[in-house]
Amino acid sequence: AKEGSGYTGTATATFNIVPIVVDGSGAVKILRDQDGTRAVIDGEFGDDGAVSITKENIEVSSVVYNREFMKETYSTMVLPFSVNTNKVSGLNAVLYYNGIGTDKDGNDAVRMKVLWATSEWVKSNNIKDESNQYKVYGDATLSANTPYLVQTRATTLKVTGPVTIEPTAEAVKELDGWKFRGMWEFKRWDAGDRELGYAYGFAASSPKDSKIEVGDFVKIGEGTFIYPLRAYLVSSNIPESSSPVQGVRANGA
Repeated sequence: AKEGSGYTGTATATFNIVPIVVDGSGAVKILRDQDGTRAVIDGEFGDDGAVSITKENIEVSSVVYNREFMKETYSTMVLPFSVNTNKVSGLNAVLYYNGIGTDKDGNDAVRMKVLWATSEWVKSNNIKDESNQYKVYGDATLSANTPYLVQTRATTLKVTGPVTIEPTAEAVKELDGWKFRGMWEFKRWDAGDRELGYAYGFAASSPKDSKIEVGDFVKIGEGTFIYPLRAYLVSSNIPESSSPVQGVRANGA
């Protein structure tokens, strides 16, 4: 107020500060505002648009990871940054693809090797070392652009402290004629997709009236979809002239 106006009150103003998008697209964006730079990850992103981090190594002070997990259940996961397990809360175990083998009944089975696990998980799965003692897994690093199978003990994962967002690269591990492929974008296997009959998705739930169990890799059918930041198994040897295998139908998401 002008001097001598007689005004003695106060006035307030509200400002909406919109974060600046530094880099990223799709399910991963790098934002900057008055509090610093952070990565915002949308684990339920279902729109068009792939994750694309184009700048070299972006340092962020924090990560907001919006994805809901089921407790004590396995899920696939791929991250755009590397992080030590001691900075991630909510994990029971982290496993990585180690090729194709056979189970006790002689059936083909996906081999997963433990990268890191809690002592409780080790004991519940009866994993022992050469001395017949329960194996101890020290802190380990989850690498960027790498697909993993994780078991969580919480509905959310929290990353503590700063991380370095790395440029987007193909997230795939290939062994024994199969690829464990991490996804950076939403994908639906529609009619005519060459991967139908040659791809398998991880079953995180067990539908009623089915023989599918949590932990199975189930043949992907027409209409099945996958969100970004997850992974699936696909043959490395799909014939160039292949058409979808007949009889493959939708088996859910």
